[in-house]
Amino acid sequence: MKKYRPFMKGVIKVKDGGKVALIGGRCSRCGKRFFPRRVYCPACGAEKVNEFEIGGTGIVYTYTVCHVAPPDAEVPYAIGYVDFDGVRVFGKFVNWQERLDIGKEVELIPWKEGVTEEGDELISYRFEVK
Repeated sequence: MKKYRPFMKGVIKVKDGGKVALIGGRCSRCGKRFFPRRVYCPACGAEKVNEFEIGGTGIVYTYTVCHVAPPDAEVPYAIGYVDFDGVRVFGKFVNWQERLDIGKEVELIPWKEGVTEEGDELISYRFEVK
C-alpha cells in the first residue's frame, strides 16, 4: 500500500488518498488568519495561535510567468498568490498555459515532490487552474 508523507512538516497535511490541506494559523485574540502558521500572531503578537486547514478552491490574486530557471527546472513556469477565504498563499501553478489570469478560480492539489528511501511519496502542493 502506497504511503504519503508531507514534503514540508508543519506546513502541509496529507489526507487519505494523498489529498492535501495547508496548515494555517488563527489568532485566538484578534481572529487574524494567516499562512503559514506561526508561533505568534503577526497582527497583535498574541501567543495563542490555533491551527486550521486551508484547501479547496481559491482565487488568483496575482502571478508571474518565469522564463529563466535553475538547472533541471522546466521553463516557462508560473508562480503567484492565491486567496483562500482571506488567506493569501504563495505557490506554483500547473495546467496554466492560456488559462491563467487574475481573478481566475484554482484548486489546491497534491504534488509529488519525490520518494523516500522507504518508497513513500513526498507530497507538496500546487494550484491547478480550473
